[in-house]
Amino acid sequence: NFPDFKQKEIKIASFGPTTIKAAKDAGLRVDIQAPMPQAPSMTMALDLFIKKFNKSYKYYRYAIKLCRDINYVSEIGFAYRNLAELFSLAKQYDKAIINYIKSYEILKNIDILYKTPSMKNILHTITGLTYCYLIKNDIENGSKNFKKIEDIIKKQYNISNELVFFTEFIKQFNKYKKGWKNSLV
Repeated sequence: NFPDFKQKEIKIASFGPTTIKAAKDAGLRVDIQAPMPQAPSMTMALDLFIKKFNKSYKYYRYAIKLCRDINYVSEIGFAYRNLAELFSLAKQYDKAIINYIKSYEILKNIDILYKTPSMKNILHTITGLTYCYLIKNDIENGSKNFKKIEDIIKKQYNISNELVFFTEFIKQFNKYKKGWKNSLV
């Protein structure tokens, strides 16, 4: 009924295998499915989805508090990144961006302080941040963060395991950026 519909942050719940298949065939992302063994009804599936998100959020916030209490700064950065990823998965990109930025600021300072070559931690954070900006069509901030990714890779830190991942990300970023520019014409 809505050929120009864009799902973006909208959660779609679907009941039954036929409806789930139809939604996926239409190019939609099904976030909540029922029936499942642990959720035989849609009401239970929705309740389970909300409980899982809230439980994860609670534990990440608690991890941040504990790390602050014992002054374990690097783990605070990781906990903020995990919290950002939780928000990103929930399509709450504004909250994800805030937490990715907090994570980046902490991890960047840790690497400067200890002169560790483990830039892969920062790369993961900046990649997530860049993704969120692109999803929100904020090409300016997405491009700035993409530049940071390129700069880190050019420094040739020990990131051999992540190089394939980031190479693919670069390809996808350039394809997305090209599509975005063409849509302005």
